[in-house]
Amino acid sequence: STPTAAQSSNSGSSSRNAVQVIDPKRANNGGIILARLRMSYDDMAKVVDNVDETKMTANQVQGIIEYMPTPTERKSLRNYMKSGQGDSEEKFEKLCECEKFMVAMISVKQSRMKMRALLFKLQFRGCIQDLAHDVFSVEKACDELNNSVKLRKLFGIVLNVGNRLNTAGPSDKRKASAFSIQSLLKLNQAKAFDNKTTFLQYVVLVVQRNNEKLLNFKDDLPTVAKADKIYWDQCINELEEMETQLEIVRKLALHDANSKKNIYSLPKKKGAQEDYDSDNLNIDEDMSLEEEVSLLRSTKIGMFALGAIKKVSQLRERVDIAKDKFARLLEYFGEDGDNAKMDVHELFAIINTFCRDFEVAREVVNKQEQAKKRAEKKEANAASKKLKTIEESSPPIKKNLPKKHPPMLKASSLQPSMSNVLAEMQQKKIVKSAPPAISDFPDDEPTVPGDETPSVGQNGIEAQELESERVERERQLMEQEARLAEEQRL
Repeated sequence: STPTAAQSSNSGSSSRNAVQVIDPKRANNGGIILARLRMSYDDMAKVVDNVDETKMTANQVQGIIEYMPTPTERKSLRNYMKSGQGDSEEKFEKLCECEKFMVAMISVKQSRMKMRALLFKLQFRGCIQDLAHDVFSVEKACDELNNSVKLRKLFGIVLNVGNRLNTAGPSDKRKASAFSIQSLLKLNQAKAFDNKTTFLQYVVLVVQRNNEKLLNFKDDLPTVAKADKIYWDQCINELEEMETQLEIVRKLALHDANSKKNIYSLPKKKGAQEDYDSDNLNIDEDMSLEEEVSLLRSTKIGMFALGAIKKVSQLRERVDIAKDKFARLLEYFGEDGDNAKMDVHELFAIINTFCRDFEVAREVVNKQEQAKKRAEKKEANAASKKLKTIEESSPPIKKNLPKKHPPMLKASSLQPSMSNVLAEMQQKKIVKSAPPAISDFPDDEPTVPGDETPSVGQNGIEAQELESERVERERQLMEQEARLAEEQRL
């Protein structure tokens, strides 16, 4: 068996660096790559011939596939190995590491195709998963945009506000029935009525006053935020490349199955030689589907081809579904005209840019409202402080309070007590009925008969005067009570 590339590169042979056939620079670079593989050249040839993905990684295969022999190098190496100077082993040992690898690959039928098939087999799982993820993301993003009620209502507000701006003032402009998706990118630049607030900020204000739930329309579009990184054309190209590589693997599997099946067939005609590195495989294109499936199941690479064909077919169906949904989404947004050539990445990028601009406008509006509240509070505090200072520095001012009327008095509350009145009348009666003192009359003046008034008559007159005073007082009290009642009623 041949030594490993690492062992050969570490040997002390003086001929190991002698380049016999290929370009020295290419030989040197190939030797560096091959030195990292802890595998003999015979083992490498078996791995490639059996398309065995368990022995090498995708990076290792990708590194050495560049140094597969070209037709010219193949021809030169064959001529060298067939020359009459020494035996094959001695000639092989005189080659550099890269040339030894090339000689090992020459012995493998369809080595270039099998090497590509091996790399495809190693990368297939990751490629199919990545493509499926992108396709499903595009499909789900289309559904989110189609089904978002909040986004539809928000676009309605944008259209309504735009019509109000365009038709304001003396103008003959008519109201628009729709707007283009690209115009969403200009909403944060256009000015509203006051030439200070942007159009998008005014839309945020309208939404806050009418339906705050629409402010969170982004919650309906979680997948759209990631879908703008997907390039649909690139996905289609990768899928088509995968289908092409899978077709090569299928033909290679059928060719190997046919070769094993016809191992006991008659030898070929004299002079016929098989080109070991030919991409022209002998495949019976007229075989039925059952025969093809039977042949593919007979080899390991064939079983892989059957499973891969099924997965790629399913992915192709999902691609067609996503493509149809995207077409209907363009129609939903009115971008399905003859001149519309918007792709997936462009549409989702516009929507995401609009979402970011909307959030920025929302933050600006919130900051402005908070600043306005702080200014109003500051102004109110300043006014209150100023008023307090004026009150402290000026004399107290009588406030014009509403006139309060005294409570209504009852006539009985102002009427004198009857006991007091009777006592006063009795006192006056006693005083007046008492005879005058002797000293009050002159001694020489005679008493005239008839001048004396009987006490009883005088008492009756006094009683009448008191009664008149009492009646007059009661009348006055009643008039005062009526006047107070009238004032309270008014």
